[in-house]
Amino acid sequence: MRRRELSKLLAGSAAGALLFRNATAQSACTAPCYALTASEAAHGVTLSAIASEYPVGDVRRYGAASTNTTLQNRQALQTAISVMDATHGDVVVPSGIDYGYNVALPNTYPNFAGVVVPVVVTDQGPGHSYGQYPNAYDGTQVRMFFHTPQTASPGQHDGNGFIINGTWHPYFALNCSADLAAPNASGRTSSDNRRASVVFQNDGVTTYRLGQGTLAGSDLTDDQLSNFVLEAWNSPTTPTGHAAIFIVDRTTGHVYFNTDSNGSDAAYHFKTRTQGYFAHLVESLVTTCISVLRNSNGSGDDVWLKNNNGDFAVVIPSLGDALVISKADRQVWIPGTLRLGTNYLWTDSLGKLRIKNSPPVSLTDGTVVGTQN
Repeated sequence: MRRRELSKLLAGSAAGALLFRNATAQSACTAPCYALTASEAAHGVTLSAIASEYPVGDVRRYGAASTNTTLQNRQALQTAISVMDATHGDVVVPSGIDYGYNVALPNTYPNFAGVVVPVVVTDQGPGHSYGQYPNAYDGTQVRMFFHTPQTASPGQHDGNGFIINGTWHPYFALNCSADLAAPNASGRTSSDNRRASVVFQNDGVTTYRLGQGTLAGSDLTDDQLSNFVLEAWNSPTTPTGHAAIFIVDRTTGHVYFNTDSNGSDAAYHFKTRTQGYFAHLVESLVTTCISVLRNSNGSGDDVWLKNNNGDFAVVIPSLGDALVISKADRQVWIPGTLRLGTNYLWTDSLGKLRIKNSPPVSLTDGTVVGTQN
């Protein structure tokens, strides 16, 4: 080996050794790994050698630990929030750090009182919303608490939100990966479901659920378990439970309004929740309102149900009114022929009532009924 090559090798080895020693020193985290910020110093925070191993905003930096009481961890959380400044706005609560969170008790949430900078708390800690495992518990959660200071004129900001950007079809996906066996197969249970939801709440109390799944059972297919639904929770009409406002049956495509029915014969099933209210209302912006009934033959076979200034009419569009009920006096007008059983009745040009047991071919066809003036 040439002397020049040997010297290069030795120099490289020395540099490598130096880099290794520096990396080792960094991993050993000789304090301070993350320097004290001006805001932390202003709030009286001092960093121990261990605490300085955590970045600004990590609650462990301020004394939180899995072995602490919930009160101690909450104090660390509030310290982390209080020291946030214009360049630091992310507070992190790792899994295992319990500060007493309970979804039904907003006073257990992170407190942003007096905080004048935007802050986001990302929380993976345990919760106390329910009992204890295995009966009922919060389970694995990632909770995000947003704080955007209000503007002088309220609402002049887009804070407290989550935005997905993409140049092609940005989307938000909920995937139920239960991987259920076939209906009635071994291992299937009565609680099997395909629920996936977006839940709306006020102060921890659920108001609406939008998502997939209205049924559960061991004998149901994935399609039967995957109906689309909008439910109202804890409402005046369902104070202790929930009720379906809107369902799309995945198997049939049928749509249900305010009914928990699944498998109705009606393509559109309407039901009222409160007595005395309309089950269905169609409203127009003008004095004529028309509902169209169309079959598979298309518009040529259309029949209209029409509200014309309060008069109700059944209309054959190509022929005109077939029946009209007057709003003013409730009189019924039939422009054409009235069929009763096998007989046809109509009035001629003189206003006389005529009858015939087959369709008339003219206004003067058939027989005049009785003696008429």
